[in-house]
Amino acid sequence: MSTVALPRLYFDGHFYWNPSTYNNDDYSDPSQNKPPLIPYDAASATPNWPWLKQQYFEGRPVTQANFREWSFDDSFSVGPDKSLAPCEWNFFGGMECGFVTAEQPVLQQPPNPDDPGQPVFSKPTGDGTTTVSGYTGSDGGYSESGVPVGLELQFNTGPPAGPFGASPKLIDIDPTSPFTSQIFADDLRLGDGSTGFAGPLAERMHARWLYFNRNLNADGGLMIAGIASTVFQTVLPKSEIDWAGDSPVLAELRAAAEEASGVMLRWVAYDTRYFNGPYFGSQGNDQFPGMMKIRRLYIQYFADLARYEQGLIAEPPPPPCNRAYSRLVGWLGVWDDGDLVTVPGGRMLLPVILPNQPAGAPPPQPLYPQAHAPEPPQVPAGTGYPFGVATVERDDDFDRITVDLCAAIPELDSTGRFAPYGPVELGIVLDGEYNALATIVDDAGTFESEYVRTAGLIDVNTSSLLPVGGQQLTRDQFDSNPLVLRANTYTFDADEPPSSWPSRQEVALSENALNAQTDTRGLYVGEPAAGQEEPSTRFTIDVRSFGALPIEQIGLVVAQYDEKFALLTGDRRQLIVSYRTPAGQWIDVDSQTMIDATAGTVTAGLRGVSGANATTIGALSTLVFYPVASALVAGSGLSPENPITGLAGLDVPDGSNGNPPVSMTAAGYAAVRLYPYDSHDLAAFESYLATAPTVDEVNAWVFDNVYETFHLMYPVMDFIGTPQRFQAWRGRILEVTDPANFDTSAYMPPTRTLSAGKRSILERYDEYLDSVNEPDSPLRTGRPAAPGLRRG
Repeated sequence: MSTVALPRLYFDGHFYWNPSTYNNDDYSDPSQNKPPLIPYDAASATPNWPWLKQQYFEGRPVTQANFREWSFDDSFSVGPDKSLAPCEWNFFGGMECGFVTAEQPVLQQPPNPDDPGQPVFSKPTGDGTTTVSGYTGSDGGYSESGVPVGLELQFNTGPPAGPFGASPKLIDIDPTSPFTSQIFADDLRLGDGSTGFAGPLAERMHARWLYFNRNLNADGGLMIAGIASTVFQTVLPKSEIDWAGDSPVLAELRAAAEEASGVMLRWVAYDTRYFNGPYFGSQGNDQFPGMMKIRRLYIQYFADLARYEQGLIAEPPPPPCNRAYSRLVGWLGVWDDGDLVTVPGGRMLLPVILPNQPAGAPPPQPLYPQAHAPEPPQVPAGTGYPFGVATVERDDDFDRITVDLCAAIPELDSTGRFAPYGPVELGIVLDGEYNALATIVDDAGTFESEYVRTAGLIDVNTSSLLPVGGQQLTRDQFDSNPLVLRANTYTFDADEPPSSWPSRQEVALSENALNAQTDTRGLYVGEPAAGQEEPSTRFTIDVRSFGALPIEQIGLVVAQYDEKFALLTGDRRQLIVSYRTPAGQWIDVDSQTMIDATAGTVTAGLRGVSGANATTIGALSTLVFYPVASALVAGSGLSPENPITGLAGLDVPDGSNGNPPVSMTAAGYAAVRLYPYDSHDLAAFESYLATAPTVDEVNAWVFDNVYETFHLMYPVMDFIGTPQRFQAWRGRILEVTDPANFDTSAYMPPTRTLSAGKRSILERYDEYLDSVNEPDSPLRTGRPAAPGLRRG
């Protein structure tokens, strides 16, 4: 019950993102047989070499020079004046991300073509730094004065977790899908070391509650993911936190954290902007001109780079790194015993009723906002929008309820004002009847003013709840009946002002009584060993009923989908999913198999498909978790040792046609990358070495077979631009691809797509170079790392 716990520190500001956007080629022209993403193979996370060679390179070898030529060729683009580069808004990104502070991020400034005296990029205007803005103390009182107000938050300030340290990294399991984003960070610091606290993070973070209607974009001022929001959460274990200073508020937080499990960090990123700085000017209601201008900077950079390589200028030009910035609100509080690390806890209220839920909660409806923008473009008349996810928790004594609306209510436009839906009401369904409990939002204006103050958290004293049937609501009633959010929906009338539009209350969100989630949403599976029967990757799935451990028999289905969201069963499976019985036995299950989840936790495992069925390697899968109501389980004879397959009445939806099944962003799911089966590549390398090639030839072989994709796709890794540099950097390459460092932000390459087979080649390559007595390069004896591997 971390959300309802006190004290809490609230913060706001901005988060920066610096992904490499080669895979974002979603403006290719279908009329020229160039549909989106054809140049990039998402499953293998590599360029689509056959397509590139046939469609653009006309059979020529793909070199870095002609690959770059393609990346900025406007014949492969659409949009205004056909001037959008296929590599889009941030080709030179290095995957870094983090809270905006006075020191971070450090901006790289190429010459400004419009005004050489002005910078190109900037951080968000105004005070864009991320700092504590207020707090609620243990007594429930709110304040915006005194320490820790004004303290900055920052990731990765302590000793490097990996061998060289690095900025936090944004990594997608599927580089073309926003449903699979992760943040790898090592530690968090609040304050400057003299006041605040710092400690290592328990786990990497995963995108939660992804919501693509967060902003209705009535004025057209946002683009791409600017209309979306997502929530991230992680924790600092109490035994590893260093506290500093004598702030009474921090002392309260420390005391509460030490009584529980530690400190929890949660924030929501939203209203993302892609072009910031004098060069881009005022984007107004259209950020697309920024796309054309960034392409101009790309072309200028490569022209300046050619001049540097010819010796015409003394210093190499800085690449145009165009970071995106999201607004954020968040909070730091108590991580309570038993709560998941990366999943926001509590009772989930969703914009959809998932399959096999107990009857009772009414189905949510899309709602129609009252106001539209004063001039086009505007929210289309008569268009309804669902709310995002919300959660509700109560304290132990049932004195207080906390509702988390950080990602629930849509905004109207790029100014950040919330869409007017009228009052928002919390209610409960008892014996099939809806009962209002409290108005938690009066109107959009009120919520807008309160949203940043408390990061969307609303505390309600149970003594102020409306009576139900003339009686005060009891804790037992609250704990065992579905909760509902209702809001006003309006009927559009072009002949009347919005204030005169008729309205009625409708259900915006309903509680799904059963909920299944995993802390480890991003999973990686390697090639199975011969005869392997136990899983190589293991994770746990937590199942809850009304936010608590089940008190009745609950079943669980783990359904497997391919990258196009088609259901996979039988021989079509890309993975073997299994679960562990209480006796320790692993039992394989299919996408229609019922697992007993009555204990509340299922230990699951994955391994690759071996033998004749191993036809979809280097693939992507999504595992969706469907908890099943006790009425369907009853009488089935279900037991941990004997799963029941093909249970009558179980309907696992098929998400074919590229659509996620049953609002996947609301359901519990995990994204899986299956590494290519390439252990045979090591044998090929051994055979090649047996032909007695020269050292230079071996360097070129390994460079081409292991590093080529990263060399082409990620300009940030250009410091390893030749086989000779690759040889010089081999020691550090081995260290930053060491599987022991996988969960740290120091691990490279950025997409974490290096398979075990490719890694084994690097190890053998290192042994080979030692065997021919290669002199140690300066880079292996302590010279500082190149910028691509430095922190920041």
